[in-house]
Amino acid sequence: QDNPRYADPLDLLCWTLLETTFAEEGFTANGDHAISPTVLSSLEQNLAGGIAPQALAREAGMSLSSLRRRWAKVYGSMTFSDYRDKVFLQKSKRLLIESDAPVKAIAGMLGFADPYYFCRKFRQLAGETAGEYRKKHFYPFK
Repeated sequence: QDNPRYADPLDLLCWTLLETTFAEEGFTANGDHAISPTVLSSLEQNLAGGIAPQALAREAGMSLSSLRRRWAKVYGSMTFSDYRDKVFLQKSKRLLIESDAPVKAIAGMLGFADPYYFCRKFRQLAGETAGEYRKKHFYPFK
């Protein structure tokens, strides 16, 4: 069905995996890798924030303006923080669905020292609390 509220947890998990598989991976139209994997990795490892765009540019070995130009070619109007938020939401949802770990532990797994900040960010991006999301979509695979 078109409405994800009527999908079962396995369908939602499959959909998330498909989305992740076909998501943009930092390639330009001609197949050149425009964004350094270290930049993407740094954003994905700092989901709570705390990494400056200048540091990303240094890791990529280029100026900030060059990195921003390349980023815009690949991701359009999506900013570094938009990308980080997208990854945060994907990983958070996956962990909430696939494990029965407490939300506090999931926050720690994703690098959040403050579980309350994790919960605020999740609610802001997902439109519901982590607990509400888990209640709707969690399916014990045991």
